[in-house]
Amino acid sequence: MRRSLATFGLIALVLLSAVAPAATAQVNDGSDYTQGAYIEADVTKDVHQLDWSSALTYEADDGSQAQLPGTLNESVNNTYQYQATDLEAAALGEFPRKDESNNSASGLDASEWTASGASVTDTEPAAGVEAIGVSASAAGDSASYSNFSVSSDEPNRYLQLVLDVNSLASGAEVQIEVVDSDGDYKQAIVNGSASMAEDVIATGTGEGYVYQRQLGKMATNTAGDGTFDNIEKVRIEFVGGTADLTITGMNVEKMTTWSFGERKVDTDDDDGLETETVTEHKETGAIAIDDLSTIGDALDEGAIHDLTMPVKFRTSDVGGSDVQVNFTAADGYPSFSDRASLYYRLELPSAYDLSYADAELVAETELPSNRYLAVEYAEGVSDTEFTDISTWSDETSQFDNEGDKVSLDTTIQPGQKIAIHAKYLVTGDERSAIESSGVVGGPIGDSGGGFFSNLPLIGGIAAAIGAVIGRLKGLI
Repeated sequence: MRRSLATFGLIALVLLSAVAPAATAQVNDGSDYTQGAYIEADVTKDVHQLDWSSALTYEADDGSQAQLPGTLNESVNNTYQYQATDLEAAALGEFPRKDESNNSASGLDASEWTASGASVTDTEPAAGVEAIGVSASAAGDSASYSNFSVSSDEPNRYLQLVLDVNSLASGAEVQIEVVDSDGDYKQAIVNGSASMAEDVIATGTGEGYVYQRQLGKMATNTAGDGTFDNIEKVRIEFVGGTADLTITGMNVEKMTTWSFGERKVDTDDDDGLETETVTEHKETGAIAIDDLSTIGDALDEGAIHDLTMPVKFRTSDVGGSDVQVNFTAADGYPSFSDRASLYYRLELPSAYDLSYADAELVAETELPSNRYLAVEYAEGVSDTEFTDISTWSDETSQFDNEGDKVSLDTTIQPGQKIAIHAKYLVTGDERSAIESSGVVGGPIGDSGGGFFSNLPLIGGIAAAIGAVIGRLKGLI
């Protein structure tokens, strides 16, 4: 009798272990019946090295390279945005070229400028970005740079400038001139009252202006013999008022332009997008380009500070304990076999080098509204087991039109984990489509299911009982 009791006790243990709930992360994210969600946000990285193989790479707090656990939002044209004056590239300061192996001069070195009333100082608008600040305290102030000479191919050279206009007094004009040996000069201007034209750099204050124009296409202002040759000076004059500039790039020697990347734009009003190389930027706001690899070779060995891009942090990108799924029988719903219950955990990574704007938790309504039994989210859940979360916010009522994009949460903080739970009705074929492989079983905080919901386990239970009984025959 004692042996019989022991036998039944062991069988009971087998039964308990066989029917114990088991959650797995086997989810086919490519299925049309897998209800997912994502956080979309504009991510700004403090620095992006242009030799990194992925735009999603960033510098973690310990100095190592890390990867954003998301994907670029490919629905946005011209994905990457940056200010030209936040571009750290040696080529922007390689004027003049005096020695190919060890250049001994730079137009971005304030000590090489001669000022007449104006102030010229070394500055750094972003870490590692060399620049000079040029400002006037009164109309008539000027500054000049003459530590170079160009005595050949003068019409083929370009006046190249990358600058911020920090302030511009009413009525003031900044004249930037390329001057030859007897005083003839080419001129480009910053003027708040000017209409945009070829000789205009900017018409107001702002960041990241880029001006590149071939000298031979610019009008010659005669102050000498009228023939523009033997370039010996760059002069900045403040006329009619004061202004303040930050210059991060300057050159009058190159016979080609710098490329700041390629963008998609409708250039011929046919509603189609064409590819255009950014060589000038005369409006306020960031440069927007489609591909970082299109930044020209002269600039691509540096870094971009404050690079911004749209990223989606998707439930399909998570795994391990951050995704769980189970199915229970759809009792009372004769058209469906199962209730699918999906749980996910998402977060925006927190790091000194990362900042976010317009972060929003979003889901797209994958199924007809009568399928949804619950859609909810919870903030600040850390690694709490999904079954232990009690702070769910119910959003089921928003899922009333298939195909709609639903906003769930706009108060997302970096480093804060958010849980998402979707419970809805599926057919047997749809359940198979959701499961990536094998049987995904075990209720997680669900009730119901009935006896037949466990049919996939019956064979295993019977086999286990048989094995135990067989092994224990000699003990009874």
